[in-house]
Amino acid sequence: MKKCFTITVLRSKEDIQKAYDLLVKTKIYQGCELFYPYDISDEVKDTYEEAIQKFVDEENFNVVLHLPYGAKNNIATKNNLDITMKRLKDAIDFAGKCKAKGVTLHPGEVDGSLSKDEALALSIENTKILAEHAKKYNIDIMVENLIGSNELCLTIQEMSYFQKMVNKDNVGITLDCGHYHASGQTLEVPKDLVKYVHTFGNKIKHLHLHDNNGLRDEHKQMGLGTIDFVAYFDALKSVNFTGLYGSEVLFKDYSELLETSKKMDEFAGKKCQK
Repeated sequence: MKKCFTITVLRSKEDIQKAYDLLVKTKIYQGCELFYPYDISDEVKDTYEEAIQKFVDEENFNVVLHLPYGAKNNIATKNNLDITMKRLKDAIDFAGKCKAKGVTLHPGEVDGSLSKDEALALSIENTKILAEHAKKYNIDIMVENLIGSNELCLTIQEMSYFQKMVNKDNVGITLDCGHYHASGQTLEVPKDLVKYVHTFGNKIKHLHLHDNNGLRDEHKQMGLGTIDFVAYFDALKSVNFTGLYGSEVLFKDYSELLETSKKMDEFAGKKCQK
C-alpha cells in the first residue's frame, strides 16, 4: 500500500517542512497530492513552490496534483471556458514540472447555461483536450466522481459513459469514497463501493479516502462514519490496485495523519467477511 497525503497552498513553509520530517523521511507515507497555486500573491506562490520542492526531489516518492476545481474552473460550461482551459493546461504544465504521475480533474457541474446532456458532452470533449495536453508529460488525467446534485459523474453509469466516450489511454479515475457514499438520492442504491471497484478495475488510478455517515461530505477520520473500509480495501486488492491511497481526512496538524496511516493498515489487515 502506497499512502498519500495532501499539501494545500494554504500550508505554511514550516508546516510543510514538518510534514516532510514526520511523514516522508520516516517512510510512513510514500506520496503526496499537491495543488496548483493560482489566484494568490506571488509571495505565497513562491513560498509554496519552494517548500514542495523537497517532495518532488525525494527518491522513490510519488507526486500527483489536484487541478483547480469549483465554479471558476468548470469544464462543463461555455462561460469563461477559454480562461478555465488555459488555467487547467497551466496546472498540467506545473504538474509536469513537479514530475507528477497524474492529475485529479473535476468533470464539472451543470450551471444552468446548458442542459445536463450538453454539459456532459462538453465536459467529455474538454477532458479529451486536457488528456492530449498531458501526454507530453506522460501524465494521467484522473477524473474524480463528484457529490453535488448538479455535478457530473456521480453514478457508476455516468462515470462508465464518461470513460467510454473519452476513450483515452491516459484518462482514468480518482475514486473518492466519501463522495460516492454521500452523494444523494440520484445514486445507485445501495451505494456499493465494492461494485464500483470491480466495475472499473485498473481504470482507478488514485484514491481519496475519508469517511461520513452517508448524508453529507464530512471528511471524517476513517472508521468514524459508515463506509465499510475492510470490504473496500479488500476489493482494491482483488483488482491489484497499485495507485496511491490518498488521505483527505480533515486535520489541523500533520501529526494527526499518523493515526490515518494506522487506520489504513488496520483496514487493509482485516479479512473481509462478505
